[in-house]
Amino acid sequence: MAGRLVVLAAALLLSVAGVSRLRALWLDLPVPSLKRIDWDAVRQARETTTGDAREGRILAIISNHFTTALHHPDRLHELLADARGGIRLLRRSQLGRLQVSALTLLHLERAGVPAEEWWLRLRLYLEGLDNASFAHFLPALLAADAAIYADQGLGPGTARGVALVNSGAAHGPFLQYFVARLRQLAAQRRQAGDHETADLCEQIVHRLLRQWILDPGPAGPRLLAAELLADSLEAQATPSASTSEATLARKLRRWRAAYTANAADIPLAPSVLRVVDAPTPVAAVGWSLARWIALAIWTATALIPVGLIAVATGAFWIKAGVPETGRRRYRLVAVWQAIFIVLIGWGVLVWSPELVHDDLLRIDDLRRAEDEANHFGLPYLPFVAAATALVVLLTVSLVGSRPEAKHPLMTKMACSAAVSWLTLSILLLVLTSVTDRFRRDYEVMLSHPGHEQLNKIADPNAEGLLDELRAWAP
Repeated sequence: MAGRLVVLAAALLLSVAGVSRLRALWLDLPVPSLKRIDWDAVRQARETTTGDAREGRILAIISNHFTTALHHPDRLHELLADARGGIRLLRRSQLGRLQVSALTLLHLERAGVPAEEWWLRLRLYLEGLDNASFAHFLPALLAADAAIYADQGLGPGTARGVALVNSGAAHGPFLQYFVARLRQLAAQRRQAGDHETADLCEQIVHRLLRQWILDPGPAGPRLLAAELLADSLEAQATPSASTSEATLARKLRRWRAAYTANAADIPLAPSVLRVVDAPTPVAAVGWSLARWIALAIWTATALIPVGLIAVATGAFWIKAGVPETGRRRYRLVAVWQAIFIVLIGWGVLVWSPELVHDDLLRIDDLRRAEDEANHFGLPYLPFVAAATALVVLLTVSLVGSRPEAKHPLMTKMACSAAVSWLTLSILLLVLTSVTDRFRRDYEVMLSHPGHEQLNKIADPNAEGLLDELRAWAP
């Protein structure tokens, strides 16, 4: 009798430990873990940034100023003044002068100043940039921000994703506007006979875009720079144009097209496992991780009906026990019964990946329901798992019962439920441990720098593009 009580007590304790481990695992996943971020602490930590990361932050702030000015014209003067103050803090990059030029151009356009008068207002910022660096320092900025978010309890990959969302795309609107307007200014100056200024404007555009393609960084800015440079080179093509520049434009197009095609074949990781809606070479690993998480949830919910039946019928098993001749067989059947329940779950999850994705989304939505409205309804997997466990347990008990025995069904069911409960609780602990290890590996893979992930999707130097860019002197 004491041994049977020990089995029930062990099953209960291991179940609680397994469910607690599963909850901790869930809260460590990328999207659920975002709730840990203390944004006041993040802002304070950002103020202590030094070196290249500090310059990268200033440049990102000025680009964000430009984007804000596009949508809020009434703030343009305030943002322009702040940008002028910001570039005084830059030591290693002249990109700030180009950003202030873009804000100035926006001001001139909105004031209705003719293009013929733009150069007089811009030459202060655009002259004297021979051999200047236009570095954006995004790798240093993203690394510094990722460290700040990691200190908030986020995994390394999630921390890098949050940093990329907040800073990685800051320069896009500025770059598109500045390149388009400076090319317009170059055309106007050339038409006016000022070929020297026109050449200077085109040179600045080409050197800026060339550096942003060559410098390590996220895929977005590099691919955008490649597209803009190809546009510029093709627009300037003439019968006497350099053959190397025409070839360069074609290679830029092919690289961007290769990235787009390859990225389209990469499925996004499940929503609960990504904070950036962008392709990543480890997306397939994310789907595998999602199945392991779902299997742990399946096992945890299968524990509920099995445990309840074990507790409800435990008295029959404790008092009557199981005949000595059938004890080993009953226990072995109960162990395999628990394993079979888990295997059914694995089959369901492999057969229906959409169900995995949608249910993880529903579970995360339920977790946030205390703060936000629930939009996705209840998850299906827990109910399917509980029903499956109940059906398997009752079927095995009914098939193996003997009508002539005293309390045959209850005794058999009690023994089967108790041993299956213990087995499922052990399996849950194993699954959560394996899944957590898998999650840690996934986080490490996500934390790789953006240029490394870009190279895996479409190597920019596959046709010697980067080598040609380095040799090209615009």
